[in-house]
Amino acid sequence: MKIIFNLINCGLGNNGGSQTIVKSANVLSDLGHEVIIIDSMNIKYTWDKLKVPHLIIKNLNDVPDADVIIATGYKTVDSTIKLPSRCGKKYHWIRGWETWQMSENDIVKKVLNQPTIKMVNGITLKKKLKEYNVNSTIIMPGIDDDLYFETKLRDLSSVFTVGALFHSKHKTKNTKLIFDVFRIIKRKESKIKLQMFGVDRKPQLPDIVDNYICQPNHIEKNSFYNWCHVWFAPTINDSLHIPPMEAMLTGCPVIALNHPMNGMWDYLDSKHSFVLNDFNPENIAENIINLYYMFLCKNLKIDDCRNYILQKIGNREENMKKLILFLRD
Repeated sequence: MKIIFNLINCGLGNNGGSQTIVKSANVLSDLGHEVIIIDSMNIKYTWDKLKVPHLIIKNLNDVPDADVIIATGYKTVDSTIKLPSRCGKKYHWIRGWETWQMSENDIVKKVLNQPTIKMVNGITLKKKLKEYNVNSTIIMPGIDDDLYFETKLRDLSSVFTVGALFHSKHKTKNTKLIFDVFRIIKRKESKIKLQMFGVDRKPQLPDIVDNYICQPNHIEKNSFYNWCHVWFAPTINDSLHIPPMEAMLTGCPVIALNHPMNGMWDYLDSKHSFVLNDFNPENIAENIINLYYMFLCKNLKIDDCRNYILQKIGNREENMKKLILFLRD
């Protein structure tokens, strides 16, 4: 099958959304499909090597023939629907509720009401689209089961380490809430550490952050996750949140907020995660401190997170095979 991923007016940068497209394209290519990425700008993504052709398109007439063309970010929908039928059947793989790009009214008009077949990457977005009477099919990107695995590092530490994502761009990632919670924790319990990673090279971090890594490679990130006893992900506008899944591959459970758009409802449960109903920093801090005391008493018992997340999400090859079956159907 010949597949085009459309990134015109969107581009590839160092972010989770771009990584999904790059890794999906690479896996599809490995599976024997002809994959092309069309774009309007140079690649800024550096996390992985892109195995497929990347074409910078100046004129839509230059887009090659294909069986399928898939819009990616919201800004790619307009060019997708303008392409002739020779470029393939038109899909949109929606992987975020991009209110940072346009208002909800514009999302409905310019994205949801456009003539594309909608795919989403998780149950969060499927429910969101259903609010507007738009049907969609869940196609997950899968996770890197070969890159993230348990090394027993956390068992060697008496210090209770909480991992979290630092994100300066989107407030909905709730980095400020993480800081507020740990200011309270640090006043009460000094043996709970906070470590974070993000894309910012030299962010202005408060002294409550014990360790920060900028854009770790997969080896560094695997070690990072393995030092964490829990992963704190208080995001409130995500579709399929990636870092908690990677952390779970290393045996690390997740703390999430009971929010409809937390991006983790595809895999949250009472045996492998802690879902907090109260968003108050004082109460969140108290919950984390209680987890630390359970850890000290060896009462923090978590079922096998790795096998669980692989069963719920699956690896990239499994999910790309599901994508191909869907496109053929």
